[in-house]
Amino acid sequence: MTRDERLLHDLFAEMIEGPEGEAPPPTDSSRAELAAMAALVTQLRAQAAPPPDATAALARARARMMASL
Repeated sequence: MTRDERLLHDLFAEMIEGPEGEAPPPTDSSRAELAAMAALVTQLRAQAAPPPDATAALARARARMMASL
């Protein structure tokens, strides 16, 4: 696993863990947001976006994900 993949894995894990560290049951909305984030990561990699752009895009996606929970 590359460094970037590890960071994304940790970000996804942090987003789906509940306050006690347990993942809440997935919802259609959370599944859709995770799929959208995965697509965004793929798109950013394909475009070779500079890190600040990629970081900002992931932060926006994370905010949407958290709002959907």
